[in-house]
Amino acid sequence: MNLKNKKILITGAAKRIGKSIAMVCAQKGAHILLHYYASEKEAKNTQQAILRLGSPCSLYQANLCKSEEVKDLIQQILKTEKRVDVLINNASLFYPKTLEETQKDDLDVFLNIHLKAPFLLAQTFGPLMKKRGEGHILNLIDAGISNPQPRYLAYASSKAALLAFSQGLARSLAPEVQVNCISPGQIFAPENYSKKMKDQIIQKTLREKWAGSEEISRMVLFLLESDFITGQNFFVDGA
Repeated sequence: MNLKNKKILITGAAKRIGKSIAMVCAQKGAHILLHYYASEKEAKNTQQAILRLGSPCSLYQANLCKSEEVKDLIQQILKTEKRVDVLINNASLFYPKTLEETQKDDLDVFLNIHLKAPFLLAQTFGPLMKKRGEGHILNLIDAGISNPQPRYLAYASSKAALLAFSQGLARSLAPEVQVNCISPGQIFAPENYSKKMKDQIIQKTLREKWAGSEEISRMVLFLLESDFITGQNFFVDGA
């Protein structure tokens, strides 16, 4: 797909990985539909950075943990943009909860943002892409799903559910729409981790370093510019 003038909806794109994805797509001339929830200042800063590149950028605010707000977001986009050519489900929440600690509210939060919101967005925009004859949906998963850790059981379970949905979605929207996943590994060091903890984590990888969001955004471009790959999950984790 040539991204010039394509409308790309990216959830959770105000900062970190989402911002990096938005910036590289804007550099290709795409019209960025930048979703954010609470990071209004960061969203406006990212919007200004995109506008300076000469690409359009529209802001949309919604709490993806609430289905009604997801539905309102969809209606706003349909009314103002008329179409979405690419959907990138990047928004995420990450915090530890063991099996014993997990409450219903925790499970609801993880499933709402990692499965239900992407499902509702794809349910609307996917068939419209299929009808137009082309489109891409990318879902950000997590390398941790291949070896779920007890401290993050609820989080990992919701991400694994998103992978299963993505694989089925690729079949549902084929052959016109390509659906793929990216599973990031050690991209950013958690801010609350000590140097010792950070070092212990990266020493377990073959590359022994934190990747930075550029590795993810390069993979995003690779997949969006492909007219063949679909139904796949790509690990970007330095093994």
